Amino acid sequence: MQEDKSGAACFLKGAPILGVAISTDGNYALTSGWDGYAKRWDTQTGELLTTYEGCNDHRYGIAYSPDGQYVLTNCHDGVMRMYDAQSGDKLRQFTANKEMIVGVAVSPDGRLALSGSSDKTAHLWDVQTGQEIQLLTGHTTYLYAVAFSPDGKLALTSSADHKARLWDLQTGWELRRFTGHTGAVERAVFSPDGKTFVTSSDDGTVRMWDVDYHDTIDYLCSNLLRDFTAEERAQYPIMDDKPTCPKS
Repeated sequence: MQEDKSGAACFLKGAPILGVAISTDGNYALTSGWDGYAKRWDTQTGELLTTYEGCNDHRYGIAYSPDGQYVLTNCHDGVMRMYDAQSGDKLRQFTANKEMIVGVAVSPDGRLALSGSSDKTAHLWDVQTGQEIQLLTGHTTYLYAVAFSPDGKLALTSSADHKARLWDLQTGWELRRFTGHTGAVERAVFSPDGKTFVTSSDDGTVRMWDVDYHDTIDYLCSNLLRDFTAEERAQYPIMDDKPTCPKS
């Protein structure tokens, strides 16, 4: 372990790091990178504890199960792999397609997993059986990040198409589409209470969004002196023909 000038702990230098995850208790950190390996570290000492089998190419996404028992990570071969967190033994693999998987996530209860890939889709998996439950389609180019809501009922995906999308995991339906970024949306993260989420983009901005569009509409209506335009209604989306801001 090395110390930077601020006194914060730094892990030993190596190949460029592409993915990072922290265990629920904060005692362990996971990294994945250009060298094709995923690694588990002690956050107090910086000691390397476990190295998971390598890929022939970069690893991007990596995630810790909430109970700390297993690790999910990806390779460029379209396969998401599950490892025993401590021993490093491979437990299971999830094959979506032959396209590169970039984003991975584990549900809050540890029973489900999400993968997002370069074929424009996200896949919802049963962790115990390895079976695909839902296929989320709608993005127009490859995905960067996937995330579960704190209650595990919703998913977020972000893409190089400059958009983030919100999904109902029970039905696989797209609930909302978030537009406004002018560059690829590389990260999307829910707040702890699940009411908002944050996106970061190659356009140099970070944006905060309401998960429930009614919250957004209530805020906008309180500041508008008019009703929504047809374009604004389509953005959220609002399907009925009633006034959105009836008091305007």
